[in-house]
Amino acid sequence: MADRNARPASLTLRLATAYAVVALFLMGGSSILLYRALARAGWRDDAEDVQHATRMVARRLAESGRVEPRDLEGDAGVRVRVLDRAGRIVIEGPGMSQMAPASLMPAAPSGLVQREGPGDSDLLVEALPCAEGVVQAAKDLAPRERLLARYRAFLAMNAALVAALAALAGWFIARRGLAPLDRLAHAVAGIRPEYLATRLQTAEAPRELQALTVSLNGTLARLEEAFTQLGTLNADMAHELRTPIHALRLEVEGLLAQRDLPDSAGERLASMMETLTHLGGMIEQMLFLARTEDPATVLESRSLDATELLARVCAPFEPLAEERSVALAVEAPPGLTVTGDPTLLRRALHNLLANALRHAPSGSVVRLEAHPVAEGVALDVLDEGEGIPPEALARLGQRFLRPDPSRSRVSGGAGLGLAIVQGIARLHRGRLEVARREPRGTAARLLIPPT
Repeated sequence: MADRNARPASLTLRLATAYAVVALFLMGGSSILLYRALARAGWRDDAEDVQHATRMVARRLAESGRVEPRDLEGDAGVRVRVLDRAGRIVIEGPGMSQMAPASLMPAAPSGLVQREGPGDSDLLVEALPCAEGVVQAAKDLAPRERLLARYRAFLAMNAALVAALAALAGWFIARRGLAPLDRLAHAVAGIRPEYLATRLQTAEAPRELQALTVSLNGTLARLEEAFTQLGTLNADMAHELRTPIHALRLEVEGLLAQRDLPDSAGERLASMMETLTHLGGMIEQMLFLARTEDPATVLESRSLDATELLARVCAPFEPLAEERSVALAVEAPPGLTVTGDPTLLRRALHNLLANALRHAPSGSVVRLEAHPVAEGVALDVLDEGEGIPPEALARLGQRFLRPDPSRSRVSGGAGLGLAIVQGIARLHRGRLEVARREPRGTAARLLIPPT
């Protein structure tokens, strides 16, 4: 059964493999044709050598009735033997008995035949009638077999080398050919909700990718319109709700000011007042969140001393920290500065510090730290609380998200704090990172890049 979790092979690897297979197939086929052509040419040359030797000796015997010893040594290793009519050896070339004993040779005239020799090689032999009786010629085929073996090894090595080079060339060509697709993927990956107005360059895309680029631009246009409508709806709803909530608060405050109010009614009105206050705070947060997500928002960006920024953030929380028996600690290198909107940065750090204090146990320390990093300045808020559940970490920053709903209701959280922090980070082209600390606690980092 196929592994569903296995990653599919990349297009580059597939194309490189296809190039290698095609090259190996073509080289293998051509190598087989070349090998067969060489084998046929070798056989033809050997046959010509044997036939030339037998016919030359037969002609000499017919013309002069004798042969010279050198005539019994043909070209390219051919050896010749002459038999009388009774089958007895009349004369033979040197080494003929060792290479081709008489028992292996045809006694009667015959055409070219291939027979097993006394060793591991074969012999190509022929017997031709002559005036004396029969002329026998033989040639050892071992040299030709060794040549063909070397040629086979060369062709196999050449085919493997060509296949490897084809795979390398295929990988390079595929990488170059797919580079526009990689650039398109990189451009799409860089589009975030706050940059939905970005459009991909259709004219620069290859013809094969232009239809895809047009489709992606259309999708981005629809997403931008949907996000704009959603953001407008969020702000409009918050504005519409703020007026009646404010009116209800004024009415409840007027009722609470009456002196002859029964105790039970006063408790109910106090509870209503608390709920209205919570709703009013939530509406203000929604309006602020709409501001952070508005691309037209202009930052009042300036250089801020990191130590002073963290100290000013801590100051309003010192009474609450003292009430909860939690220590606040600020740490930043001297002279470290961060560039951003002071109001927005303080709001973001306020939200992070409020979360940390809300969940920090009595007797623990909440730390605010600033560090220079490769991407800019990291503003960290570290607590020693119970930490955020791992399954909730990936969803942090979503609106109305409560990692622990019951605890958030008790503490009055609406689930918009981290969404606001994330929006402020995006306005500064930075990001929010939240992670669990070991052995316990949470680390929230606001990363602000340089301008």
